[in-house]
Amino acid sequence: MNITQALKNLTQHAHLSQSETESLTTDMLHGQSSPAQITAFFTALKMKGETFDEVLGASLAVKQYIHSSPSGLPPRKVEELQSFVSVSRTGNDILGALDLSIASAFAASAVGCRLVSHDGSLRASKTIGAAFLEAAGIKADLTLDQVISAVNHLGVGFTFGFNGSGLPAAYFDDIGQIGIPTLSNLLSLVANPLQSSRHLIGVHDVSLCRPVAELFLKLGSERVMVVHGADGLDAISLATQTHIAELKNGQITEYSITPDDFAVQTKSLTGLRQDSVEESFLLIKDALGNRRGHYAEKAADIIMLNAGAAIYVGGVAESLRQGVSMAREVVANTSAGEKIRQTAQFTQQFKK
Repeated sequence: MNITQALKNLTQHAHLSQSETESLTTDMLHGQSSPAQITAFFTALKMKGETFDEVLGASLAVKQYIHSSPSGLPPRKVEELQSFVSVSRTGNDILGALDLSIASAFAASAVGCRLVSHDGSLRASKTIGAAFLEAAGIKADLTLDQVISAVNHLGVGFTFGFNGSGLPAAYFDDIGQIGIPTLSNLLSLVANPLQSSRHLIGVHDVSLCRPVAELFLKLGSERVMVVHGADGLDAISLATQTHIAELKNGQITEYSITPDDFAVQTKSLTGLRQDSVEESFLLIKDALGNRRGHYAEKAADIIMLNAGAAIYVGGVAESLRQGVSMAREVVANTSAGEKIRQTAQFTQQFKK
């Protein structure tokens, strides 16, 4: 099946098989489809609703590409890194410039969890996450060696878009400009050269929770938590229940949680949405510091919930409840906020 026929089928809400999706994605990765066709393909999949076979087929094609193609970025061997958690989001704009994966990474690393925060947005221009780090005085344009060094010394590192992906930017840039999350965002995570066996993944659609957990089980992951808030948030929500698909001991279980389960008061997301990275940085700095602003306590609460999940998936805590409790402690004593300053100081030593 060629891309033209696939697009016709998808617009008629017909599903593709695993092998068909794998073959089509392989063609895209090797430049046999135009950027316009690639954008149309992933948009049509999004509108139809991705099946597990489609998710798996596209992911297997990406895995094969980054392993074998000289034009792709080969997976980075990270023997010098101990076990770490990959924290990522497939993207939505509910909170605007407020990036919970970055904010929770500071809190989780302050507990002793080792993690890499990955922005799956496929944009050639600067991502919100990278712009946020720069507003905080943290160098975002690091090489993989420098990211590894940061994780070894600080417990936390960051990769962004094509910087942290083996996908060919020339073919996939257009889809990063349409402003809606698609399967391509998940493929950016699969192509991340800093591979981990532990993942905390926020997805933009609840229907993706179990398929993504099953995908990473098939890809050999050890521990995975895939989360989606009922309000649409691709993270654990402070405002409502969050659906979770968790991979542990080779088994996938699904359940829902609310903030009240962790002695955190349920609150609306009002005041958390930020229109600029500068405002986002000030809110997070306040939330992880002395919490003087009107919405700082609320921001601290949602950061604690998500940091607690990373701490749990990383094996530092024995339960999600314990993870949230540990995150609460480092937020309260401002050591999570101190991690921002330490990261800025450490990364500034690297030359561009």
